[in-house]
Amino acid sequence: MIPPKAYKKLEQVVGPQYISQAPEICQAYSLRKRGFHNAEARVLGTVPACVLLPGSTEEVQEIVRIANQYRLSFTPASTFWFTQAGPRCSNSLFVDLKRMNTLQLDPKNLNATIGPGVIYAQLQAEALKHGLYTMVPGGGSQASVVANHLSWGFSPLTYRVGMANRRILGVEWVLPNGDLVRLGSLASGDDPFWGEGIGPDLRGLLRGSIGWLGSLGIVTKMCVRLFPFQPEPLIPSGISPDTFLVFPTDRIQWYNFDCPDMQTLVEMMVDIGQAEIGAAVMRVPLIWRYIAKAKSKEDFWQKWNAVEDKETLVPKTQILRVLLIGFTSSRQLDYEEKVLMAIARKHGSQLRPTQQRDQSWIQSADSVSMWWVTGAFMSLTGQVDTLD
Repeated sequence: MIPPKAYKKLEQVVGPQYISQAPEICQAYSLRKRGFHNAEARVLGTVPACVLLPGSTEEVQEIVRIANQYRLSFTPASTFWFTQAGPRCSNSLFVDLKRMNTLQLDPKNLNATIGPGVIYAQLQAEALKHGLYTMVPGGGSQASVVANHLSWGFSPLTYRVGMANRRILGVEWVLPNGDLVRLGSLASGDDPFWGEGIGPDLRGLLRGSIGWLGSLGIVTKMCVRLFPFQPEPLIPSGISPDTFLVFPTDRIQWYNFDCPDMQTLVEMMVDIGQAEIGAAVMRVPLIWRYIAKAKSKEDFWQKWNAVEDKETLVPKTQILRVLLIGFTSSRQLDYEEKVLMAIARKHGSQLRPTQQRDQSWIQSADSVSMWWVTGAFMSLTGQVDTLD
């Protein structure tokens, strides 16, 4: 239990409808016990003493100041999609930011200013209306854009659009003591177009390599970079949960190649990068093919366990997947395809049949299936490395 005086002050900040210490509500905000975070959740996870849903930056500042006054720890989250997004300390506050869901698109300057409650599905849908796009992480379209930019922010589309730390422009940041800091050109005005801004660039303190996971305050607003897309519509098709986008094949196409070995696959990746073609380049693990065919977790494990000689088959299966987009015209797609095929011939890789649709990376609709294997997004901790 938090002190009654502290609860009363917090209630005055957000209103009685946006604060609760009911056990059944607080339990829902505890650390998720699944995947490789299962042991961590059992040992370190606790149930918060109070849950709050602020609606503005000013309310977040007041919550943080009250928490400091009464020496209460606090955990911020929005979509709560990250498995570590839960409190570790007793008598802590959980600050749920999903009400802060403003979205302002600036097509002319290729950016969007968003609150932490905005998810990728919302941002991508609005961006596509204006001939723009962003990447969608493997965690799915339901992930918070702000939270994802502060932690991982990776997908095969980052091959072209860059890492998340390079896509962050302006930031509104409530420090652990309740003070407000604005980064980028927001520090000197209302236009967030310039990420570096005037003076030292502090975005590295906020994010680091893959993020400090919320330990340096609360970001209440962020401007993120968007990128030009091709103008043809992507046609939704299928019946949930098997939904996908059909590509206009004169502007967008997938290409799958069987490579002789891992070294050849890596060399193809290097050549594609040096040729400066493609919107996404990735290796397709064998297990992904079984995930894609499965209808449930149980169905996946039945299919995967039936695969014999995995120790030999997995290293031999080296599939390279490349996405080409005619951003400027269909002629660009034709040119990049010729370059790609020349690279494939050079390395002795064979083109294989490929469905011209997407359910994973532009408007992710299949992310839940990625969690079937372990109950979380991955069974081990992950890291990013270079090809060499």
